[in-house]
Amino acid sequence: LLSIKRKDGARALWAGTAASLFLVSNPIIQFSVYESLKALRMKAKVANRPGRGPAVSLSAAEGFLFGALAKAVATFATYPLQVAQSKLRAEGGTRKGGKSESAATLDCILEMWAEGGMKQCFAGIEAKLAQTVLTAAFVFAIYETALRNVNRVLNPKAAAAAAAAAAAGRR
Repeated sequence: LLSIKRKDGARALWAGTAASLFLVSNPIIQFSVYESLKALRMKAKVANRPGRGPAVSLSAAEGFLFGALAKAVATFATYPLQVAQSKLRAEGGTRKGGKSESAATLDCILEMWAEGGMKQCFAGIEAKLAQTVLTAAFVFAIYETALRNVNRVLNPKAAAAAAAAAAAGRR
C-alpha cells in the first residue's frame, strides 16, 4: 500500500471504486427480480388455495427457476460495465486524456458500442451466465427449502395445518 501511495499517490489506492460500487446494482437487481417473481407466484398459490390459508414458501424447484431467471436478468443488466472494467484493468487503469474513473468507464462502454454494438458489449456473456446463473439457482433453491423448514420449527401449528390442508387436497 505504501509503495502504491508513493508511486501513484493516495488516489490510486481507491482506483476503480466508483465503477465497482455501481456493480452493487447486480445483487439489487437480482433480489428485486426474485422477490417480484416470488410475490407473483405466492399470489397465484393463495388464489389456488381457497379456504386453506396462505402458502408459506416456494418449492425448491420454484426457487431454483426464479433464482436462475433473476440472476440472468441482473447479469445482462450489468455485464457491459463488467467488460469495461476488465478492459480498463488490462490497460493498466489509464485512459487517454487523464479522464476520471467514471468518465473512463463510460468512454470504454461507448467505445465498445461503436466498435461492435451489442455484440461487443456482451462478448463472453455465455461463460459469465454459466458461472453465475447456476450458482444463484442453487442458492435460492436451498434458501426456499431452509425457509420452509425454519417456518415449520418456529410455527409448528401453522406447519401442521398446512400439511393437513395439503393432505386433504390430495384426496
